[in-house]
Amino acid sequence: MSGPACLYLKKNAMRIFALVLTLTGLVLSCTSQKKLSQPDLTGGSEDLYRYQWNLTTLGGKEVGETKAKLLFSPGEKSKVTGNTGCNVMNGTMELKEGHGMTFSPLAVTRMACPGNETEQPFLKAFEQVTNWSIKDNVMSLYSGSTVLATFKGADVSGTLPEAFKGTWELEYITGPRIAFDGLYPDKKPVLIYEGGDEYKGNTSCNGMGGKLVTSATGIQFKPPISTMMACPGNGEQTFLKTLAMVDGYAIDNGKLLLKSKGVDMMRFVKK
Repeated sequence: MSGPACLYLKKNAMRIFALVLTLTGLVLSCTSQKKLSQPDLTGGSEDLYRYQWNLTTLGGKEVGETKAKLLFSPGEKSKVTGNTGCNVMNGTMELKEGHGMTFSPLAVTRMACPGNETEQPFLKAFEQVTNWSIKDNVMSLYSGSTVLATFKGADVSGTLPEAFKGTWELEYITGPRIAFDGLYPDKKPVLIYEGGDEYKGNTSCNGMGGKLVTSATGIQFKPPISTMMACPGNGEQTFLKTLAMVDGYAIDNGKLLLKSKGVDMMRFVKK
């Protein structure tokens, strides 16, 4: 083919080639922008539960001195407790693939907070959270690629709240088919914590004492040393076996809950 027809085809071929290059460039540019817009999501979930998270920035602005903080307890839906800077809050949080995170509506006490400008935007941020990341002991909460808030991790391992101290009597234990009053017809197990890294108490039959290993929301009861009086029934055995499974705790409505993998195993009332 030659002449005008050939020239026409060549010109159109060049136009098509130029169009393909342009479209390719646009696709690559969009892909690049999409990648750049994604936050760098790092950190392991174990760090979420290890630290108390103290608020440092909100909406891109430093918050200064504040009591606003978060604590996470592991479970199928992790428990969230904390402070808005004025009011106590609690609820649940769910982790998803790819550092995804969503919060349930949080319950908040209703103490008046004159002059507190952090509480409302802080609570609003939890409604928007889609992702999380931890790097260099700083947790960032995102909505898409936008940083909603950042927190500094404070290692509070080895401490238990003041409310944990006291004498606690067992009122519920999971597992056995025998009724609670059948397990403990005369005397119920008791836990006593007075501070430090030790606990003591009674198995419902024998006195006991042992070591505690604690973290921000986790707890482990090392096997206790106990007296050796013969004990009828399965109450003592059931109590010690369940106590050995405990890895977390909560204090709810004045009662002590001892948990395993987020499930309530035992419930105590303060005496």
